[in-house]
Amino acid sequence: MKKLVLGLFLVLTAMSFSAPRFVDVNGIKRKKYRIIADTDIGFSYLAKNSESGKYISLSYYYGRDKDNPKSVNNLLKKEFIEGIDLEYMRNYENSRYYVTKYYNREEEIYAYLAIGKNPKIKNCYVAVLYLTPENFGTKTLNYNINVLLDEAESFLIKS
Repeated sequence: MKKLVLGLFLVLTAMSFSAPRFVDVNGIKRKKYRIIADTDIGFSYLAKNSESGKYISLSYYYGRDKDNPKSVNNLLKKEFIEGIDLEYMRNYENSRYYVTKYYNREEEIYAYLAIGKNPKIKNCYVAVLYLTPENFGTKTLNYNINVLLDEAESFLIKS
């Protein structure tokens, strides 16, 4: 599990920019989240619950004017499939986000990657990476992703 988690977060951090003024870094630190990437193209932080085997990363990717949520989703999907030993299972979308589901047979863990469709800040795309041994149904997954997207968006400051 540690190998898979490390690999996934290396992919995320390799894509990551310095925290811009619209990310409430102090709020993130107050919640005791651990910042794992702060680069020119993104900012990521980790909430880990080792007792349950669940790992959650919330990230902000700073796009260019030509980017959109679907292109960011496709870029991250490509990085996961080519860079990590994850088996693509399925993807779907709703009015709020794109979700892609993966599975690692060796670690017996599911990875859910969600990209928000409606950026609160221009060209800032919110991504949720949720690693868990649980194979969520759509209803449970949607609930979890909505809670996590709400949490991530709560740290965005509109200027």
